[in-house]
Amino acid sequence: LPFEGEPSLEDIVDNVNMGDPETIVERMCKEICLVRPTHYSCFFCFGPMDGKRALKSMQRFGEEVLPLLERELGDLSRLNEPDLQPPAVAGCAV
Repeated sequence: LPFEGEPSLEDIVDNVNMGDPETIVERMCKEICLVRPTHYSCFFCFGPMDGKRALKSMQRFGEEVLPLLERELGDLSRLNEPDLQPPAVAGCAV
């Protein structure tokens, strides 16, 4: 049973980056463009997930998501530079 004030499963799904690489990149691009973070934290292990599965998620993120993200946003290490203009990202009204 959920605790009082705990988010519903629907809220969790709506706010966690899960899915195919294209879906994750689309969501991350919008968030990065709107928020302009200096850091972005990702979680690869949920609940009783075993370490091998979490490691596979991390590997896939590095191999499949990061290249697509850099294609959309450019060099990710430069995102926190104050004079850098945000790229034109679909759905981003910055």
